[in-house]
Amino acid sequence: MSDFVLDIGSTYFDEPGLLTIGSKDILYNHVKLSRESKVVTVFWQFENYIAMPGSPYKGGNLVSVGASKGVSLFKDRVSANTSLALTYDTGGFGCDSGLLLRGTAELDFAITKHITVILPSVNYYAPLTVRDSRTLDAVVSAGLAYRF
Repeated sequence: MSDFVLDIGSTYFDEPGLLTIGSKDILYNHVKLSRESKVVTVFWQFENYIAMPGSPYKGGNLVSVGASKGVSLFKDRVSANTSLALTYDTGGFGCDSGLLLRGTAELDFAITKHITVILPSVNYYAPLTVRDSRTLDAVVSAGLAYRF
């Protein structure tokens, strides 16, 4: 067993138009604590969405417990990663509070020691106990990661 890993971050969503800083924008913060075992990495995560003043949106929080697993391929140049978590949503953005099942699946391509291309990445969730209009949903994306 290795030590705990702490991941803390913030993201500012400039919504709906670029460079219109102010209302309708969202500040997203997260804290993730994880620990790797021989089989999987277990984690606890807290996420917070803050709607900027004057926004029609409501902020909210998500608290998750889950597990993730990664497999290295081609001499560590490619990795396949997946996660699954049970998440409690406090009812952000005007939605009901309740439990969600969330997960990810992605391929990571190491370009250099510090730069990774993430393509594709699929993030999905399934509402378990919420009674609002949410249904099974998935988002496909790509990105770059820089690791220090």
